[in-house]
Amino acid sequence: MIATYDSNDISYHKFSIDYSLKGTAKCKVCKNTISKGELRLGKSVTFHKRTYLQYHHIVCAFKKFHKARTNSNVIFCVEEIYGFIKLQENDQILMRDLIKKENVVRKEISKPKPKNKIKVEAPLHVRKSQLKVSNTQLIKILYTNADQLTTSKMTELKSRIQHENPLIIAICEVKPKNSDKIFDYTIPGYSLHTVNLDTNIGRGIAV
Repeated sequence: MIATYDSNDISYHKFSIDYSLKGTAKCKVCKNTISKGELRLGKSVTFHKRTYLQYHHIVCAFKKFHKARTNSNVIFCVEEIYGFIKLQENDQILMRDLIKKENVVRKEISKPKPKNKIKVEAPLHVRKSQLKVSNTQLIKILYTNADQLTTSKMTELKSRIQHENPLIIAICEVKPKNSDKIFDYTIPGYSLHTVNLDTNIGRGIAV
């Protein structure tokens, strides 16, 4: 036999192991029946001051260990398993190997992750010194809320356009508030694109 340690008192152990006697117990993880004679792992759970055994397939139990948040729900050595010494030699070898591999995985998971470095923003004068002058030609855009683009406002707008020479002109609330009268909104040298100027929806936009 490989094992050299075991306790006769199951109360000292959270985990126990044996071979299924009747083949009626179901695995706590996959909910499938554990076949008669199949190796199974039991976990003691206390509920309303009574202790119960939750049985698991061996594979299912170790999958559950991967997701365990606390070490108390994981097996770290065979001495923690009641009944281990009664197992067949090949099953003892199997359990030792599975526990060994699980310990390696748990060790990697428990390693502290490197903290993200907090990026400290440079002072304003430093950021200004790092600004680069763009060679891209600026696009002049003239935007205004006309609140009814009347003839007089249109004359004023054309004078401003002649002075500023914008590439794009955008005007909102073009139509009169209480009138269906439509003015001539065309401007020489520009193409007119409108939204809702010929409908009863909104006040209209001219670009």
